[in-house]
Amino acid sequence: MLGALFSLPAFTQDFSIEYSWGRLNFTITDEDAKECKVSSSENISGDVEIPKDVTYLKNGNDEGELYRITQIGEEAFSECSDMTSVAIPSSVTSIGEGAFNWCTGLTSVALPESITSIERFTFHWCSGLTSVIIPASVTSIDDYAFNFCGGLTSVTIPMGVKSIGEFTFNECNSLTSVTIPASVTSIFYSSFACCSNLKEILVEEGNKHYCSDNGVVYDIDKTTLIECPGGIKEYSIPEGVNVIGELAFFGCSGLTSVIIPEGVKSIDFGAFTECSGLTTVTIPGSVTSIERSAFHRCSGLTSVTIPEGVESIGYEAFYWCSSLTSVIIPESVTEIGDSAFSLCSSLNSVTYLSDQPIEGNSDIFDSTTYDTATLYMSEIGKDASKDIDPWKNFKNIRVYNPASIEDNIADFNEVAPCEVFNLNGVKIADSIDNLPAGIYVVRQGNTAKKIAVK
Repeated sequence: MLGALFSLPAFTQDFSIEYSWGRLNFTITDEDAKECKVSSSENISGDVEIPKDVTYLKNGNDEGELYRITQIGEEAFSECSDMTSVAIPSSVTSIGEGAFNWCTGLTSVALPESITSIERFTFHWCSGLTSVIIPASVTSIDDYAFNFCGGLTSVTIPMGVKSIGEFTFNECNSLTSVTIPASVTSIFYSSFACCSNLKEILVEEGNKHYCSDNGVVYDIDKTTLIECPGGIKEYSIPEGVNVIGELAFFGCSGLTSVIIPEGVKSIDFGAFTECSGLTTVTIPGSVTSIERSAFHRCSGLTSVTIPEGVESIGYEAFYWCSSLTSVIIPESVTEIGDSAFSLCSSLNSVTYLSDQPIEGNSDIFDSTTYDTATLYMSEIGKDASKDIDPWKNFKNIRVYNPASIEDNIADFNEVAPCEVFNLNGVKIADSIDNLPAGIYVVRQGNTAKKIAVK
């Protein structure tokens, strides 16, 4: 219901109108076309219904002039926490960034067919929003548009949407499934980041750019893994993927195991950061780089074998893996970043297979590891590392004799059951198939032997 009308000084071209649910402030955007936008609001509460047209009294004209509302400006309703719903008229063609930012009481919103894009931060932190109808006219949903909408239980992305931005649905923890239409040609690894209950991402048939497998969305060319929702517990990455993308499994605390196929060359920045439930991971020999923070704070990870072929281990790659007890580093590694194994408080076994140790900073490991863990090296490697950081800092160094390790398993009975252990005595497999490069103890019946997989 239209309340009192009044005019401000003409030179400002601004005016305000009182409604039963609050005040809207307007700015004229096109005098000739008689168009205006909602520039800000005051004392908003309850159900809001924005009209198509408003009357502006100016220059002593008691009848006023009719202006059409075509825009909702940036942050126009920002922090209107008492607003419960909003109806936007079909006259509106654009909604500015953060227009409904922090409207925590907003539970529903209806967008008109005239809207073609949902801008950055439009519904950022609308924690009470449970549903939203996105019209078929929308072609893009930009960065952070529904970021931290924790109450959002369902969302329908219409055919016609071509792009979904970064962190668009980040922390939408009530989402359980989402369907991406075939029209989408651009999506980011973080589009559905930290959606802890999202178990399924469906991609409509005909999509030429993306497909899904067990809730994971990746490029149709299978070159980059994009995102893994938090509800997945065990996952085998599809054959053909050759890069685990940045933050691909970030925050997937329910993920307990993952199998990375042969052919993957790089595990990128933060790929498994804060996967606290991850206990085992198999890294194939095709991997050449483990990038910065790849397994940062994987507090459940107990052991890891880095295969021959890996050349670099990035900064904080295994930082704060507090349950990690053993690690095997191959001779192919030429670079280890700062704090790569820092705060690994349970680490008691480090096997370094190189006879020519590389030099790195002393903080690759921390003082607890240097004091309590055993470093296993060859005799040549031990002698060469006496004056080289970080290896010289280990107080307990033991020599293994490569000549005493069998390089083949020709007499191994492949039919009989077996158990495979790392050098720390932790069981890692029930088969010798697909073991990464490294040194293992294989037990078959009452017989045990060391083997080297190259």
